[in-house]
Formats: sequence, C-alpha cells, structure tokens
Amino acid sequence: MKLINFFKEVPGSIKGYLNTQELLRILFLTLAAGGGINMMLSSMRDSMNKLMVNPQNTAWVSAVIVALMEINRRLNQGGSPALSESSNNSK
Repeated sequence: MKLINFFKEVPGSIKGYLNTQELLRILFLTLAAGGGINMMLSSMRDSMNKLMVNPQNTAWVSAVIVALMEINRRLNQGGSPALSESSNNSK
C-alpha cells in the first residue's frame, strides 16, 4: 500500500460513520503526531538543557488535536448512507 493511499478515503466508507479501518488510521496518525512532537522536544531539551514546556504534555495535546481533526475529516468523506426500505415505505 502506498503511503498516499493511507490518507485517502477508505473504500466503502459511509459519510457520518467511522469503520474499523478508519479508526486504525486515526490511531496511527495520532500516535505518530504525539510521538514526533515528544521526540523533537525531548531532543531540544537535552541539547539546550532548558525548555519551557514539558514534552510529554505537548505530545498529549498534539495527539488529541490530530485525533479530533482526523475524526472530523474522516466523518465528512465517503458516500451517502443508503436509506432502508422501511423508511421508504413509510412515505
């Protein structure tokens, strides 16, 4: 699987719903964002011996922000949900 396909719409996704594949992709991106920020700030702290923010707290915040953004993006993509036959017959 190419990396660009990882960020595209999951085949068979329905707008307004998250399936297992989408949740796994959100989890991976969230961990990557939090881990990347944590490693970067930890290395800066080690090299400068002084840093104003705690790298672990910043990693949590960035992970939460990325998770919210990814969930919102994934919920807004995909096909329209099909109407069930019972709702069509009631009209």
